[in-house]
Amino acid sequence: MTVSERRGEIGVLRAVGIHRDQVLRTLLVEATLLGVGGGALGVVLGTVGVVLVALNTDLPLDAVLVPANGLVALGAFAFGATVALVGGLYPAYRAAWEPPVESLRG
Repeated sequence: MTVSERRGEIGVLRAVGIHRDQVLRTLLVEATLLGVGGGALGVVLGTVGVVLVALNTDLPLDAVLVPANGLVALGAFAFGATVALVGGLYPAYRAAWEPPVESLRG
């Protein structure tokens, strides 16, 4: 769910005394968890796809499952988590600094 769809919820949190830093931290943790989940799913599906292609062609499986390819998977996972964190940073910052009354008017 995007931050703009949760303006009312964020406004209520701010109105009952939740500090800006806590709202920002909560939204960034949610964005990071989505990135970690997406990155992990992407690595698993990519690995399964490569193994299926290797099994259905003349390519030997040991040519695909090279330990150095683990770095590619790790890099893809880190990239997914980083993109999610950076993508959630500005909306989370904007939502945390919006006055509670404006959020509740929404």
